Amino acid sequence: MSAPLATPAARVVSGACRFVLASRSPRRIELLRHAGFDPLIDPADVDETDPGGLHPPQLAEYLADLKASVVSARHPAAVVLAADTLVVCGNAILGKPDDADQARSMLLRLSGTTHEVLTAVTVVRGDGSREARVVRSVCRMKPLSDDEIARGPGRDLPARKKHPPLHRKPVRTDRLETRVGDQVGSRVGR
Repeated sequence: MSAPLATPAARVVSGACRFVLASRSPRRIELLRHAGFDPLIDPADVDETDPGGLHPPQLAEYLADLKASVVSARHPAAVVLAADTLVVCGNAILGKPDDADQARSMLLRLSGTTHEVLTAVTVVRGDGSREARVVRSVCRMKPLSDDEIARGPGRDLPARKKHPPLHRKPVRTDRLETRVGDQVGSRVGR
């Protein structure tokens, strides 16, 4: 007879502990499923307004922690994964576009620039312990033509979710200093 699994992460893998993703992000769901997980999806739906005075990495961590806290209260025995991603261009934090026009405006602003993508991840375990991390990725977007900007972020995906499938390289990026999982909040256990 084998010894019982000792860690919360091992129990999640074995199915003995519920694993909850505090997000409805298709990209995060895809990455977790690709890694062999089948999480319960329970988005936090929190107010993502900056409470004031936080630098971008602190804001990303605050939002991921807030999401994890809300969802772990609903699932106290589970392992909860929450993440928040911010795009920072110059001194501005670019929020999620509400529609195609905002997405095109964001593409125009990012065209030809080097910007940061900050992803904060918080994991809360059933015993109340938590782990948080912020990953900084540097992305240099190629200059986009007026036609590329007019086409927007894509016709086949909603304006808020513009990640390519896992097997494709982003076509608008000249250089990306990161790993794909860093951008979408999946690299928790480095």
